[in-house]
Amino acid sequence: NYRDYQLLKSISYPELRFKDIDFMERVFDDNAVIIVGHKLKTVPHMTDGKYLQNEYVKLTKYSKNEYIKHLITSFRNKSYINLHFSNCEIIQLKKGVERYGIKVKQDYYSSNYGDSGYLYLLVDLEDPNKPVIHVRTWQEKPDPKFGVIGPGHF
Repeated sequence: NYRDYQLLKSISYPELRFKDIDFMERVFDDNAVIIVGHKLKTVPHMTDGKYLQNEYVKLTKYSKNEYIKHLITSFRNKSYINLHFSNCEIIQLKKGVERYGIKVKQDYYSSNYGDSGYLYLLVDLEDPNKPVIHVRTWQEKPDPKFGVIGPGHF
């Protein structure tokens, strides 16, 4: 709907402005909770005639400064990054307060890495010209018990 579109436009979804490090430094709260996921692969091997799982997910919690340094390094090592977003859900956390939870599926492909997963952002829009992200999480797939991380987890 139009309101949701305007909300996303107003925060200029940070992953879409990924090369704008100054924006990233401004938009994330100094005490933001930032959890990044990364898929790791191992060489497949057989046990009892079956291949064992060879893909694992590593989750890393960053401080804002660590995350910004991680982004700078990551951008230097990639000739391109393609992002596709779908299944966006926006939840106003409290009536009359401009805080929103945003859940979105992200497909990420770059020159040296690719994955799909789910992002959750907790965004404060009290001042629409200065959005603040308090939480940014990533998970590979919805958890069978609670689904995608959301406002009830923070």
